Amino acid sequence: MKLGSTMMWPTEGMENQRPGQAVDAPGTETAAAEIHVIFTTPEATRAALQAAGTVAQCFKARIHFLVPQVVPMGFPLTRPPVSVAFAEQRALGLVYDCCITAATSIQIVLCGNRGQCLEKMLRPNSLVIIGSRKQWWRATEQRLARQLRSRGHSVIHVLE
Repeated sequence: MKLGSTMMWPTEGMENQRPGQAVDAPGTETAAAEIHVIFTTPEATRAALQAAGTVAQCFKARIHFLVPQVVPMGFPLTRPPVSVAFAEQRALGLVYDCCITAATSIQIVLCGNRGQCLEKMLRPNSLVIIGSRKQWWRATEQRLARQLRSRGHSVIHVLE
């Protein structure tokens, strides 16, 4: 399957990927800058991925799509209530839908706390793009953006 007009996305072997292991598109090792897109909701993430694609083209950056999958306390991390395969297919579908032409990697991570998980995964002073719904009350995504900014990351908050 072609993604955009310049990149082939590897889809075979996805079922053998372990949680937390990145899946890279061919030829992505040379990108200098990295933009992190964090999965929130499918619609909001679609807007964030589209914005990331635009920014990545301007700066010749690589997109690192982080999908933290929170596992509730009653479940062991090795057996989440939502299968990792489902999360992988949803993430791939979002990337395909957004027609991103930048080099993109997807990383699905099983965790107990999304904020702590992201903090461990992001390098200091990372550029992060988060999508959310437009609403008048403080959304979870807005709190997450504020938390990441307080830790020194540059955050672009995209409204769907």
